[in-house]
Amino acid sequence: MLAAIVLFWSRDCFVLQIGPPRTIARRVFIYCSTVLIIAVAGWILVANSTTDQLQRFRHSRQLLVVLICSQLIGAGTCLWIRNTRRYCDAWLVALLPAPGSWLLIESTLPLPAYDWHFFQSSFILGVALWIASTTLIVLRCGRNKMPIEVMDFAISAAGLSNCLAVGLVSLNV
Repeated sequence: MLAAIVLFWSRDCFVLQIGPPRTIARRVFIYCSTVLIIAVAGWILVANSTTDQLQRFRHSRQLLVVLICSQLIGAGTCLWIRNTRRYCDAWLVALLPAPGSWLLIESTLPLPAYDWHFFQSSFILGVALWIASTTLIVLRCGRNKMPIEVMDFAISAAGLSNCLAVGLVSLNV
């Protein structure tokens, strides 16, 4: 599980660094806002549902289709960026959620019906660590122009991680 979380985290760090250095602060702000909105939406879903409703939703075909499609869109976007060499748009790949990592994090946390306070604390801490670590790494390392070979590697790795996430989503749902 930890390896998958590190993979998705590094995917986001790599692709957020691609692009003009002058726009890095804006890219990081938009990324952090997106992660926060997704986390709040998940929080609201969990807070307003019973354990049985959450289990039914988690194992539904509709969720499986949506999650797999989002990962395939991410992989297709990476392929398109690499083939067209439009690296200035590569950071948009990080805005696509990585449901594989979110499901892995969720599967390790206890359900709210068992210990709601621990779930809240773990969720808040996890989201805060994800946002803070990504922001610090990208702002520190992203000020330098990346060579084409490194950008190709970062986009290829992001596309591969999205393909891997399709399998993770299938296993976790």
